[in-house]
Amino acid sequence: MFVDQYTRYTVYHGVNAVYKIFPFYPNLVEYSTNYSLTDHDLLNLKNWGMNVIRLHAAWEGIEPEKGVYNYTYVEIIRDIVRKCNKFGIMVLLDAHQDLFLKQFCGEGLPVWVAKRETFPAPLKIKLRYDDQGFPLREDCLKIPFSQFYLTYDIMKLQRDLFTNQRGLLDHLSKVWEILSAYMSDEPNLIGY
Repeated sequence: MFVDQYTRYTVYHGVNAVYKIFPFYPNLVEYSTNYSLTDHDLLNLKNWGMNVIRLHAAWEGIEPEKGVYNYTYVEIIRDIVRKCNKFGIMVLLDAHQDLFLKQFCGEGLPVWVAKRETFPAPLKIKLRYDDQGFPLREDCLKIPFSQFYLTYDIMKLQRDLFTNQRGLLDHLSKVWEILSAYMSDEPNLIGY
C-alpha cells in the first residue's frame, strides 16, 4: 500500500511500458498502437484513468559493455519519467528480464554477463542461431519460455548472479546507483 503522511491511500491503475529489445525504450516520436510512448499515448492513458506505468530500465541499455555506461540511455529514461510527470502519470522503474540474455532466448542483461555453454540442455529442442550466435526468436518460441529456466546455463547464471560471482551483483548495483542518481529528484518516481 502506498500511504501518504495523512494516511491517505493511493490506488494505481496503469500499464507496462516495457520495450525489451534495442534501443530498450518505446518509440517516443511516432505513435503506434503497440510500440510507442508519445504525448498521444500519455494523453490516452490519462484520459482512460491510468496514473502509472512500469517503465523498463534495461541493464543491457545502461551497461552494454562491462564497466562501460551509456549515460545517454539513462538520460532518455529520465526524460520519459519527466514527460510522464507532465501528464500526471507516476513511474515504477523496472530492470525487467526474461531468461536473462539473448544467448538464452531472453533479454534484460547485457550479453557480456555469461556465455552460452550447453544451452538449451537438458531440453531436447533444436535451435538455429544467427550470425552473432544468438538463438532465432522463432525457434525460442516453439516451447513455453518458462521451460528454459530449467536449462543448465540459466541455472548457473542465476547462481552466479545471486552469489556475486565475477562481481555480477556489483555491476548491477552500479547500474542502480547511476539510475538513482539521475532519478532522485523526480517527483513522480514511485519506486525502483
